[in-house]
Amino acid sequence: MNITPQTLVVVCKIYAADYPAVKSSIPSEWKAGGENPNLSPYLGYEVKGYVQGPIQSGLPLTLLRTERNGVAATGVFQTSPLRAVNQIPGSLVLWTANSVYELRICDPD
Repeated sequence: MNITPQTLVVVCKIYAADYPAVKSSIPSEWKAGGENPNLSPYLGYEVKGYVQGPIQSGLPLTLLRTERNGVAATGVFQTSPLRAVNQIPGSLVLWTANSVYELRICDPD
């Protein structure tokens, strides 16, 4: 996959990491656009935005967010540092301390 800064992507949390540093939230306790101390996004949480740097182990994934769960929501989305990056057909799987995300390139609207 050729992902460079400014590539438009969709990122979805697909699993909680084994032995996470903080627990995954549930949708009713997650504060969209607010502080969520000691919580990781819930399963199915999805953001769309533009990649802001390299996608590699040791660095966080940072997106200039345009949507959150299908609703326009500008801002920044950032994971904890990536522990592993695996390519599968059509997407990347990103492992962090708390979450496993699937990243897909999307067509610009």
